[in-house]
Amino acid sequence: VRRGVNGETTETATTTTTTRTRTPSPALADDVHLSVFVDNLPVDITADELISLYSRCGPVKSAQVYNLRPDLDPGPHKKSHLAALRKKMRLSGMQAPDRSGRTKRTPVYARITFEDEEGYDVAASDPLRIFGMVVRRHPVRSVKAEDVRTLYVEDVPPGHFSLDLEYRLSRALRGEDVYVCLDMGQHDYAEPKSCEIRFPDARTTHRAYDALMEAGLERDGCSLHFVRTPRDAVQYWTRKSGFDMT
Repeated sequence: VRRGVNGETTETATTTTTTRTRTPSPALADDVHLSVFVDNLPVDITADELISLYSRCGPVKSAQVYNLRPDLDPGPHKKSHLAALRKKMRLSGMQAPDRSGRTKRTPVYARITFEDEEGYDVAASDPLRIFGMVVRRHPVRSVKAEDVRTLYVEDVPPGHFSLDLEYRLSRALRGEDVYVCLDMGQHDYAEPKSCEIRFPDARTTHRAYDALMEAGLERDGCSLHFVRTPRDAVQYWTRKSGFDMT
């Protein structure tokens, strides 16, 4: 059980998957092995800005930004408000860990794909994975796409029972020979608000993402992500966190 982005208590299901071995397409394999994910990005970041920044590592083929909510963004703060927020941040410490010991982060993340292995190797190197780079005061770290093996189905609308969701996910992924089993214990008719789908490898994860998007999962009101949305996401989207000081 965890709290959703609006503060309500939600049930979260984890899933297991079984797959039959299948040879991935060369193009997808190339993309996975030339891609990194970066999170904790500014809430108004653009793909062009990321391409400009990460071109320092090498030629960038593409950059895709996820979890943007421009409909909730009131725009940059006024100078007086910005000064007050900066003072607050100096006193409290920028991005201090929460009670669980985890560092807070914004909900916005991106997948960056490079043209060649040289650029990818720089972006996936230890300095950028461990220490990262600073993007408009946001410490941003790289995660290899080949290490991302979980998808997060979030904002599941009310009335979707676990058995229905399990069937819907399995049906959408049948082309990838993936079968989903929700781990809800004895609650077969629970109404999970979110669930995790764990895959055996990154290639299957990326193919599954495309399959679920093509099946219209988001058109039904759900959201699908490679990175879990933090509980206080709304505070960042609406610039009330005191951290987005761009």
